[in-house]
Amino acid sequence: MKINIKDVTLGDYQKVMIKDEVTQEDLLKCFLKLTQKELNKIPQKDIELYNLEINQALNKDYDLERTFKLDGINYGFIPKLDDITYGENLDLTKYIGEYGSMHKAMAVLFRPIKQKIGDQYLIEEYTSSYLYAEKLKQMPLHIALAAVVFFYNLTSELLDYTLKYLEQEIVKDSDLKTTLQENGVDILSSIHSLKETLQDLKPLPN
Repeated sequence: MKINIKDVTLGDYQKVMIKDEVTQEDLLKCFLKLTQKELNKIPQKDIELYNLEINQALNKDYDLERTFKLDGINYGFIPKLDDITYGENLDLTKYIGEYGSMHKAMAVLFRPIKQKIGDQYLIEEYTSSYLYAEKLKQMPLHIALAAVVFFYNLTSELLDYTLKYLEQEIVKDSDLKTTLQENGVDILSSIHSLKETLQDLKPLPN
């Protein structure tokens, strides 16, 4: 057998990761698609190799795949994430931080393509994540992981840019800085703290 993360679905992985305690054995059964009885028959030396391959697969940087096909339907990633709507962003930020709701986050990021010309495409208008959430449990895990990393990186960059801008404006406006300090608000220290937090901002651990 060969470990191939492309054979693992988001739903398969969610079933493992929502457990209170996730063991390497859980991951082995998930990636190898084996029962406990079948797993017990695998030579120990092979188990060690599989564990290494699983860790490598989960820690690999996957390129964002903007489109994929599932059960005859072509799904597309939000064409321009900068133009995300309030409702989309509200649901996305609510669902993307938990493994148990990751399929709902994917239903915000990916929707059926209704029109495509070359590399350009339009996706269905967003109404609710519940429309395609259950279906997207069957999407390839590596595509979901890449989408999560892409979203976190973009969010982190945007927040970092905003904080730098605020810091520059406050430094330039001495009256505003003085007023904030007189009211017990050390905004610059707060900005520095937020920057340190952003540096530690990472997608969900594997």
